[in-house]
Amino acid sequence: MMDKIDALEEKEVGEFFKVILDAAERSLRGILFMAPSEPIFKTQAREKTFWKKLTEEKSAFFRRITKEEIDFWLHRVSLVLVAYSYYFFSVKEQSQLVKFSYEAYWQRMFDSYNKIFGENITINDINFFKPGRKIF
Repeated sequence: MMDKIDALEEKEVGEFFKVILDAAERSLRGILFMAPSEPIFKTQAREKTFWKKLTEEKSAFFRRITKEEIDFWLHRVSLVLVAYSYYFFSVKEQSQLVKFSYEAYWQRMFDSYNKIFGENITINDINFFKPGRKIF
């Protein structure tokens, strides 16, 4: 993916997607390696092997994930972050020229997303995440 980002003609667009991809990777890493998958403090057992066994059973750290799962995560989280950026910077009460410029800019961003991730997103894909933007 980084090769595709580096191949983009506009440096600013490439930098935007590097930040997006970095955030998606960090969030996945946080889920897999920093946060336990379930509360593990359900008992006060002091057995020597208890904590090791419980950690291996309950922690996402010990789960084996596939390349397809990682790709799915990076694609979806990146899409959500693009959608968030689109609506965060949206122009509602602007002139037609400003709105046209905004839409043209974001169409270039969507096209870049499609090149990087091999997808074909449209404004409908971005609008899918619109109801969730209130929680950001």
